Amino acid sequence: MSRRQKRGDNGLKIHEYLLNPHKVGVFNCSFEIQINDIIRLLEEAVNFDKKDQREPETYNTLRFRRDRMDEGYPWLFDDLKEVLDHLDIYRPDKPPLGPWQLKKPFKWVLTERELRYENILQERNRRMIMGHPFPRTFFERYQADVGTGNAISLNFDIKKEVLRLNLYCLNEQGIDAYKEFLESTPIIGKNIKISKVIQKFSSRYCYKIYPSALIVWLCEVTDNPIPNDILQYSLGAVRYYAQRELRISIVLSAIAVETIMAELYEEITHQPAPPDTLGSLFAQVKKIIQIPDEIKSDVDEVNNNRILAVHRSAAHLGDREARSSLVGATRFTHWVYFEGPFYSKPK
Repeated sequence: MSRRQKRGDNGLKIHEYLLNPHKVGVFNCSFEIQINDIIRLLEEAVNFDKKDQREPETYNTLRFRRDRMDEGYPWLFDDLKEVLDHLDIYRPDKPPLGPWQLKKPFKWVLTERELRYENILQERNRRMIMGHPFPRTFFERYQADVGTGNAISLNFDIKKEVLRLNLYCLNEQGIDAYKEFLESTPIIGKNIKISKVIQKFSSRYCYKIYPSALIVWLCEVTDNPIPNDILQYSLGAVRYYAQRELRISIVLSAIAVETIMAELYEEITHQPAPPDTLGSLFAQVKKIIQIPDEIKSDVDEVNNNRILAVHRSAAHLGDREARSSLVGATRFTHWVYFEGPFYSKPK
């Protein structure tokens, strides 16, 4: 199968997943890394810096942070990202990483650090342009592979001397890439334990990759008829969701829906849209155009969450509300531009 064919198949799967995550599900695999192996890798990195006669400022800072911890290993996950990135940048062809030349397909990581390449070291810029990725990007929470259409989410926890990574992917290729990466990583790759790959369909798991999948769909998979301002609102909602700024994410999802709703009103009535709230505007639009019941429910959900977010009421706003706003806005957008009044079937 060619890369173009694979992208087409994955694009169809992204489309199906966004509309019905429960039906498509996600692939799940866990990786267990021994704490002592991470410590050994960190110690070897510090010694490596000393042999190179460079002041290991990165690791001095990390050790200072660790000295302030009372118990546990909350620093290990961040340190593992830093040490692999550090060694890979300064001596990618030397021990302890050795001739480690893994090609990583993931291109878009939903963190400000990785999105602002221009603010990182010039060497990182050069290597990014050359297509050589940073090892730390494997450990970010949300990842979108816009090239092959895969969506990924990573969670971790630490129990009894073990760092456990829980990986969720739209397809199994993402899990294969992680296996290759972790098994090829010095020291920790020798003793790593990898679980069996299983597919999950419950709400607890199937929505974990939704932000990443939405990024893929908005950026690459479709021949996008969605206007640029709607795209930016939707992308912004995903980024703020990834950063746990849930109120802002909810508001941006609502703005995307309200903007489309105003355009619908103007196209149908041939009059400027009134300066009403989303709920009021929606009440007028659904009187003059037939909208499927499930789409009405999605818009109502987005509007209800918007009211809670804007009014800053005592009601709890959590992950479920922000996620349902992303889902509702996505389904409404898809209906308008790919099924409903703005859809233009290709000739």
